[in-house]
Amino acid sequence: ARRFALISARALAGAITVPTTVRVALRLEVAQRALLLGGPLVYLRQDILDGVRSGRFSDAPDDATLDVLLGALLLAARRVLEGEVSTTYRSSVIQRLLMSLGIDRDEAAHLAADAVATS
Repeated sequence: ARRFALISARALAGAITVPTTVRVALRLEVAQRALLLGGPLVYLRQDILDGVRSGRFSDAPDDATLDVLLGALLLAARRVLEGEVSTTYRSSVIQRLLMSLGIDRDEAAHLAADAVATS
């Protein structure tokens, strides 16, 4: 759960620190796939599987789960590019993603805040 939160926070922080790169990635499907195949989200499916095996996450990562998670991260990155750079917003997105994976609200809030603070 912690690694998922950190990877997500770093992906959103990239929209602040390297906005041009993120803009290009959001426009090109090939760039979005590269995020999954060799970029910061490459371990997403395995992280979720590890979370399910350890009992941290409730469901195995099927394609629908990955689409929901990635879709939320991509839309959040667009919002950050448009100026929503607050740590509160980024923490809120990550908290909700963690909750969708079965982490309770309080722990998800803590993990998300820590991840954003260190990204």
